[in-house]
Amino acid sequence: MATQETFFENARRRGVSADAIKTLRKWYRPCLSLETHGQGREIGHIGGLPMLPADATWDRHSLILTLDCAALPRKYLEVGFPEDGRLLLFGDNDVDGRGSVRYVPAGAETSERAAPQDEFDVLERRPLYASVSWSRKSPPHWVWGSEYADWLEADGLLGPGAEGLQACEEYHERCDGIPPDGRLGNIQVGGFANIAETPDHWSMAEHELRDRGVLPPDEAPDSEQPYPGDEERQALFRKYYAELAAEADQWVLLAQVLTQEAFDYSDGSMIWYIRQDDLASRRFDRAVSFCVYALS
Repeated sequence: MATQETFFENARRRGVSADAIKTLRKWYRPCLSLETHGQGREIGHIGGLPMLPADATWDRHSLILTLDCAALPRKYLEVGFPEDGRLLLFGDNDVDGRGSVRYVPAGAETSERAAPQDEFDVLERRPLYASVSWSRKSPPHWVWGSEYADWLEADGLLGPGAEGLQACEEYHERCDGIPPDGRLGNIQVGGFANIAETPDHWSMAEHELRDRGVLPPDEAPDSEQPYPGDEERQALFRKYYAELAAEADQWVLLAQVLTQEAFDYSDGSMIWYIRQDDLASRRFDRAVSFCVYALS
């Protein structure tokens, strides 16, 4: 099974330095940038009507993406993405809107499902083609502009700095692969979310930790959090941040679609996340979906 692990192993075999691979593994994930115009194999489509099994229900959301899993270049994706079949991602453009994900196995008997009349938009069906880009990990949005940023920078956890671009350039030179300055398109599969103020893997982790009681519901990770004493505050923050980072690593971005691509509305983003264990067991009913708009 080709995965991101074999991706980095191939980079090592082609002469990418250990330092560059360490930087890439820590701060970057390759991802697929999808466009409606391109070359090569069609890997799915945006919009249209879903092909569903007879016993499948269609909830009150538009079909946003259909991905042909067999056509996806798997070495750029997280462990657990299905090797075949189709992923159908549903959503809407309402603020705080929700969506869903359905996996249809290869060989399943399906038929095109007509949309319930006037319940939601049926988007124009357009083919999708993939290119590969880097997506970069960033700290939680609440870190910026606070003393937390200084603490993370001292621990080497604020960002990759100049060595990040150098690592991307080295990979490109050695492997003739992902361009170091590749553009992320309006539709992204895998990697890290690329829009500020969009719910990201940190947001998923915070909700999960609160649900499990690791982080009290009324304890907000912001600069006004009342910690006694600077050293104690730093120690408590680092403990919390380590737990948060470990949980954040468990979340996988299935896809992100800008609303301007799907609904011709600017400044919005639809996003679908799933935990790694749920992805591996194909529990797509546990995927989490949001639609959010940038703060004005």
